[in-house]
Amino acid sequence: MPLQNRVSPWGTLHSVSARGGLMGNRGRLHNQAKEITRLYQGKSWITCSLIYKNVSREVMSPNSYTELFFLDEATAFAAGHRPCSHCQHERAKQFKMFWGKAFGQSKTTLKEIDAILHNERIDIANGVYQRAKVNTLPNGTFIELDHCAYLVWGGELFKWSFLGYQSKHNIDSNSVVSLLTPCSIIEVFRAGFLTRPSLCI
Repeated sequence: MPLQNRVSPWGTLHSVSARGGLMGNRGRLHNQAKEITRLYQGKSWITCSLIYKNVSREVMSPNSYTELFFLDEATAFAAGHRPCSHCQHERAKQFKMFWGKAFGQSKTTLKEIDAILHNERIDIANGVYQRAKVNTLPNGTFIELDHCAYLVWGGELFKWSFLGYQSKHNIDSNSVVSLLTPCSIIEVFRAGFLTRPSLCI
């Protein structure tokens, strides 16, 4: 049975056999039996490189953080994660720079960013979605349609799954949809930060 550590665009954790293209963590979420006992520990949700300095880890080892896996970076952003300032130092620096550009706050700390994202994640977890017209959304944004997640990319919608993006979806560009990606991250995309989806159609 696969471990419950694959992350959906809703930020929920699932047991699936699909391998992820990106790792991340939210602290220690598992017990000695490698079972998930909580959704997060603290407000710092990060994405990490799958390989870093040839370090080898046992997944969900005792007294260590829980390794989570995402299809790609776009999925991780939808789930409310941001780049790790350690193993993804340059990516985190870039994200922070575009955050400052988006909100006119060049001195915002990662701790402050984490607090903002945490509040947005709580709303989404409680089913409180922000809404917007599809044609106003930047590349990399995830939306929800009929209980499925779709990636906005190049003016088209791509249906998400743990195995990849399965199909394009036609929709009126003026349609108002529910947003999965936190609004603050959408603003960072609008400011010019380009995320990296793995569009395996």
